[in-house]
Amino acid sequence: MDIQGILSLIKSNTAQQQEAPTDPTTISTSSATTTSATVNASASTVIAEVASTPGFDLSHIDPSVLQQVRDEYQQQQRQVIPDDLSRLLDSLAHVSTITPDVLTALSRMTQETHLLDVLNECKQQQDNKEQDFFERRKEMEKENARKRDALFAKEIMNAASKEDFEALECELAKQLDIFDRNVQRSMEREAQAQRVRLAELKVPFFKRVSNENDKRMQRKVLSILQDMMG
Repeated sequence: MDIQGILSLIKSNTAQQQEAPTDPTTISTSSATTTSATVNASASTVIAEVASTPGFDLSHIDPSVLQQVRDEYQQQQRQVIPDDLSRLLDSLAHVSTITPDVLTALSRMTQETHLLDVLNECKQQQDNKEQDFFERRKEMEKENARKRDALFAKEIMNAASKEDFEALECELAKQLDIFDRNVQRSMEREAQAQRVRLAELKVPFFKRVSNENDKRMQRKVLSILQDMMG
């Protein structure tokens, strides 16, 4: 049985658990803990049921695959914003300052959605781009140094003039300026793509089209989220 097959069984088992009546006195005060416990229990229960299926030997499945099943199922569960949280986020669509409701929403999002995964993915993509640009610029500077050395060699043989050096420096500076401008535009596009992605998750202050005040509040929100991430 492949991962998708096991995931399907887990989903079916969870749906049955959710339909079963519950004792009101046993309701947990932490929805995030309850959800996590249910998911883990569901995954463990179904895997145990699969293991008891005639002719099926669970020992033939790599433990890392079983862990991947649990991880993927938990990820799927976090991708759905709970209705009450969605309504709270909708009510914050036009706030202009950080309020207690905003802090509550951010805290719940870190626990009940895949917001932290998205933030980590955005950060990794941005870090990779910045590292790539940094290395490309270093290569350009090395190439520029080689061009200067070649011109110095010509000068020794009286084959280069002061004007040649000035022209070279002007051309090299122009190339670096073009490169830096392209980097700036690329990072601005990256930032906009990140804002759109967070706007789709309904993160407060993040919109597809943002003004300067929105961007200022977005920086505050990201700072708060970083603190929550530890």
